[in-house]
Amino acid sequence: MSLRDDISLAGLVRATQRLAEEGDRITYLGIYPMSEELIRAPIELALEYDFPVLFVASRNQVSEDEGGSYVMGLTPEGFIQKILEVENSLGLDSESSPDYLRFVGIDHCGPWYKEREKKLDEERAIKPAKCTLIACLEAGYSGFHIDCSFKPPSSVEVNEEKMIKLTVDLIEFTERKRIALKKRPVSYEIGTEETAGKSISVEHFNLSIKNILSEIKKRGLPEPAFVVGRTGAEIKMLENVGGFDYTAASSLPEVARKFHMGFKEHNADYLSNPIFSLHP
Repeated sequence: MSLRDDISLAGLVRATQRLAEEGDRITYLGIYPMSEELIRAPIELALEYDFPVLFVASRNQVSEDEGGSYVMGLTPEGFIQKILEVENSLGLDSESSPDYLRFVGIDHCGPWYKEREKKLDEERAIKPAKCTLIACLEAGYSGFHIDCSFKPPSSVEVNEEKMIKLTVDLIEFTERKRIALKKRPVSYEIGTEETAGKSISVEHFNLSIKNILSEIKKRGLPEPAFVVGRTGAEIKMLENVGGFDYTAASSLPEVARKFHMGFKEHNADYLSNPIFSLHP
């Protein structure tokens, strides 16, 4: 199969930014694997239109827990195998198949994410997140969203400074495990805000990035490929009930670009075609 392994997510971001400087701006869509059809269709389209495929799954959608997740019962290893099965069924296991670029990432990996973790103390909440990180490394994931923004129980105090420390602690943990497992370098995504709510200000976004990168640099860890931010979208059941903030969607990516990172927008589910058309 001609699956390219010479370009990382960080490399993809750099290439996209070079194109943007030349006036050719691009928005990529990260795809949740809610069914086999939602794995197959993006791959078929990528082969037809020659674009990279980005699969991202949360800790609920793909889980290392016994029995797997609520999506096809997939574990991280099972998710990779399912993708390979689909690719092989499309003839991508032959030497004559076209070059093809595909990434798989974990979304929202951090403490207090799953419902059963909501009342745990910090030490016990961090443990399952670390188990997920190890399982994703072993499976061969290439992208890791380290997300420590979920609300802990009232007995645990977490402000933004603490959130940054937890984030960098988990990046450091993942890097140590990656090296021990002899895995290829991976790309990281950072952020300190919850998925729902109003857009963050440019000033706050800029300061948050500076503070996280300062701690990352201090520990000698790789620079993140992405930073995530809110643009007003919010999912409830099968509807996007938020108010899209075009100003945030335009300005926050510029802040991220200044730090040589891509910007990931929360909650693109169920957005209307007119709103999608506002993206480059």
